[in-house]
Amino acid sequence: MLIFILFLPAAHAGGSALTQPQPQVKTSTEAVHLFYGPKLPQYYQELSPLELEIGQLLMPTADISGVGRLQKAVARGEIGGIVLQWGRFDSKNTFGVTYALQRLAAKSPLHEPLIIAADYEGGPVFAPETLGLPDLPTNMMIGAANNGDNCGLLFYLAGQELKKAGINMNFSPVLDINTEPTNPIIGVRSFGDDPERAATLGTAVINGLKAAGIAPVAKHFPGHGAAKADSHLELPRIDISTEALKAHLLPFARAVDAKVTGIMTAHVLYPALDPVNPATFSTAAVAGLLRGELGFKGVILSDSLDMKGASGKTSVETAAVAALKAGVNLLIIGNGNPARVRAAIVDAVNRGEISQAALDYDAQMVAKLKAKYAKPSPKPHSLEFSETYRDVSKAIADEGVTLVRDTQNLAPLTPSTASVCAVFFVPPRFAGDMVRFSAPLMRGGAEVQVYNSRVEPGAKDAKRAMECAALADVTVVGSFQWAAKPADAQVNLIKKLLSSGKKTALLSLMSPYDITLYPEAKTVIALYGITRFSSEAAGALLGGEIKPLGKLPVTVTQ
Repeated sequence: MLIFILFLPAAHAGGSALTQPQPQVKTSTEAVHLFYGPKLPQYYQELSPLELEIGQLLMPTADISGVGRLQKAVARGEIGGIVLQWGRFDSKNTFGVTYALQRLAAKSPLHEPLIIAADYEGGPVFAPETLGLPDLPTNMMIGAANNGDNCGLLFYLAGQELKKAGINMNFSPVLDINTEPTNPIIGVRSFGDDPERAATLGTAVINGLKAAGIAPVAKHFPGHGAAKADSHLELPRIDISTEALKAHLLPFARAVDAKVTGIMTAHVLYPALDPVNPATFSTAAVAGLLRGELGFKGVILSDSLDMKGASGKTSVETAAVAALKAGVNLLIIGNGNPARVRAAIVDAVNRGEISQAALDYDAQMVAKLKAKYAKPSPKPHSLEFSETYRDVSKAIADEGVTLVRDTQNLAPLTPSTASVCAVFFVPPRFAGDMVRFSAPLMRGGAEVQVYNSRVEPGAKDAKRAMECAALADVTVVGSFQWAAKPADAQVNLIKKLLSSGKKTALLSLMSPYDITLYPEAKTVIALYGITRFSSEAAGALLGGEIKPLGKLPVTVTQ
């Protein structure tokens, strides 16, 4: 049995670094040089030219700590890329992993580099500690700031960070127009409900990433923003007219004009386009609308084919064949088995369902993309985050945080010596970022006590929150809604705090649609997502350090 000696640091003699979780962040020298070595393992499994060609069209998904399961597939030429997801690695470790994978790919039969992609779109999809990349503001925060120059610069700098980590493709921008307040999966991932704004900011993202040498992928064509269901869990159906669909298509048309590298399809059924097939499997949507009417000449990617909206009633293998037949070029197969997917496609070719010419075209499209973007990154000169990155993130937060209403003239707080109780309903992963809210108020002389409650508060949470509020002059309440409606316990406790008779301010921490649940709130501030910059900007706005510049980018009933 071959042992992957190259990847074994002394501290992990029981398994390779690719397969071994690494909770401890290593020093920069250790991390960058961890995967360098004079020899590479060989995995002997001869594939036919057809099988190798199909392999270039397959991209499985893996958490970075478990990506070692794909090392044989990389070395044999069975896959053309990898989508990296979660993992508490810093960028040094991530670079080591991606560098090692590219070395394996270089020794594979086709000697083709890997596409290494990430969902670095900002907001709740990408936790700050994931892959060691800094946290981005949500797209809805960027939409509220509506500063195209800062948006483009931010994603240029984000692209530089991706490149340092050895990632060459980013599934961004999100161009979905969030017209459905109950949308369970898009929400703050969208720039808002204005197609023109989404088109302008989406183009800025595309230009920024391309300038940094990262392949941008716009998603989710033809639009997921009007959905009432999550395509990870089921197949959404959007019953809107062809005329109404035009608004959702505008940002994608602009992305085509901007020569976006890739566009990702949505597992959404649009009866106005195709009454039977979701967009990913619809010739009318992919070959007809995207390739034909919009004139897109780049690579078309599927969303992950292991999502229920794609393969819930079939298999990843069947979904892969259907996507290729519709005109998709590059298949994200999620946790699907590359060998089984490849075999299904070979069978489809042998049956005449997929022509050799069509397969050659797909492979050529992927090869062109790789030639431009997938050159393995050299060892970076510096792995430290750019200070400019932080400055731009802060500027967007300061411009985007929104004073939705203030009928009691609470902002800015006076007198400066007021005592403030802040009760935040936040998941643990965001609790550390909320600490920054207090700093501007304390600089102004206020005494601030913070209590982080569970998103679904219990009796203990309620008791502590009410005790905190009883001792303060002003109560600040942070509500949290992501996908579904907030828990009834959270809503009821917030309403109780708002009706205490004292001056109160509501911070909508994530989705601004939850503002509609609290018409009694006289002062409302929207953050559109929790980062250290957005939480500090909310405190700065309430404390009078910054002016309220942000505008709601979606329609919210007040």
